[in-house]
Amino acid sequence: MRETMTIIRKRNLVVIGLGVLLTGCSILQPQPDPSRFFVLTPTAEPAARNSDHPLRLGLGPISFPAYLQRPQMVTRIGANEITLSEINRWGSPIEDNFARVLAQDLSEILGTQQIMIYPWYSTLGLDYAISVDLSEFDVDNDGDARLLARWRILDGGKDKLLRTGLANLHEQATDDSPDAAVAALSRLVEKLGRELAGGIGAVKR
Repeated sequence: MRETMTIIRKRNLVVIGLGVLLTGCSILQPQPDPSRFFVLTPTAEPAARNSDHPLRLGLGPISFPAYLQRPQMVTRIGANEITLSEINRWGSPIEDNFARVLAQDLSEILGTQQIMIYPWYSTLGLDYAISVDLSEFDVDNDGDARLLARWRILDGGKDKLLRTGLANLHEQATDDSPDAAVAALSRLVEKLGRELAGGIGAVKR
């Protein structure tokens, strides 16, 4: 009887040991990375090309506040508080992505393909140069995307200031997903492009 009990105990210990070993293996196995990566995209509809004299524009510098110069996506949760997502990230530096998308939107809105992103060669013979200084570009918990920026339009040689403006733009995300947040931010870039195009139009008159 004693021998039988000893055998049973040994079997139980083996079963428990195997269970612990298997649990440990599952914990040590590499877990899938939940990170998602996003990019802004141009949303402006194509306009008629200006075949007589397509504008030659210089775009930049474009400055971003320090709180946005990071790979994590930012959500505003209060007037003075933000939170960073460790899962939802930008697929490329937000400053570079923003500049490229704004250039593409401006190209469609103004009907020109001659937009050079800063820095550019001084011999290009630009008509105008546009600089943008952003202070906000994020989405809050209610899905309200906001872009706040000061912009300047200078002559092509960047010697003379022609026009300035303050863009205070809003766009509502369609739902609370990060996809909708990025889509709303992309639409804000187009809105900024249209405001800049209006400023150029006012200078040309």
